Amino acid sequence: MPTVYIHAGSHKTGTSTLQQFLLQHSNWLAARGLYVPKTGQTTSGAHHVLGRGLAELPGPPRHAKMGKLLARELRKAELPDVLISTESFSHIFQTPELLDRVVQYFDGLGYEVAILYYLRHLPAFHNSAYSQVAKLVRTPGSLEDFIGLPDLRRSTVWRNIQSAQSFRPMLRPFNKKVRSEGIVRSVLGELGISDQPPEVLSVNESPGPLTVHLGRWLCRALEEDGTQLIPRQSKQCSKAIETAVKAYGGETERYMGLTSELAGTIEAVMEEEHEEMAQLLWGTSYVESFPGEVGRDYDCNDFDVTDAAKPPADELRALEQTVLDRSRPILADRSLQQRNAWPVNLKASLARIGSSV
Repeated sequence: MPTVYIHAGSHKTGTSTLQQFLLQHSNWLAARGLYVPKTGQTTSGAHHVLGRGLAELPGPPRHAKMGKLLARELRKAELPDVLISTESFSHIFQTPELLDRVVQYFDGLGYEVAILYYLRHLPAFHNSAYSQVAKLVRTPGSLEDFIGLPDLRRSTVWRNIQSAQSFRPMLRPFNKKVRSEGIVRSVLGELGISDQPPEVLSVNESPGPLTVHLGRWLCRALEEDGTQLIPRQSKQCSKAIETAVKAYGGETERYMGLTSELAGTIEAVMEEEHEEMAQLLWGTSYVESFPGEVGRDYDCNDFDVTDAAKPPADELRALEQTVLDRSRPILADRSLQQRNAWPVNLKASLARIGSSV
């Protein structure tokens, strides 16, 4: 029976790199018997639209056509196995009914389903996720506020994937070994492809401390004026920040908002669940699953925590004023003020259908 491999994330585990590879080298994969569908694939290579469509989430009319379009494409592909990648499934699969809906769709097409899901050490995951949210001018708060201690939210995705009986779970630690070999080689290895893959031409760059500071500062400044950005405005403001940072000279290091104390607190809160997860999924301890990551020290460069990497005060104020000035025409642009009739945010879409994430 042919297999459809669903790479479901999670977020911040090299998904953008893998998806760029799928987009740029689909012919290389096809030569090795693995088909990457074009239905619902974005210009970044991700199958976000396809994922929402197969889960039947609220969206534009084209989303409702995804199932029929994909079935038609796969009939013409004449390749045994299929690879789909979207970290949207890391949210969607928190709802068992939606997980079953996606699996049953492929079962109806005659495919065995295998779900590949990488789990990252939680402190590093939160640091990376927060930096992206701040970069997009979507949070005025600190990393600690974003994490939500002491009531740290637990993810149900790995449990839902592991406990299901109707497909093959493939849950892996996104640890130093995986990062060293690269997410592309790791995924291909899991799929039985040992050939040296071509290089990926472009991937996302992680934001630095100045970018995070400016995004967070702008979000605070706008909220003080009673302004709440919508996604279209947020993206344009983020581009304005990127331009200002490049004009200033760019950044030489990635953002690190974690302190050793904050990371240790997260590890302590999650210790019992992490140990249970590691024993169940990999038959070993959590520390052994993520060697060198538990209990390590962190050099924080968040401007609200340390002045170590902070520009001179007058230069920083000038940069803040620059991004604020550049945000004004973005806010005044009527084409960016139009809200969609359906939720752009995946969590909002899930909330609309009554799912809890």
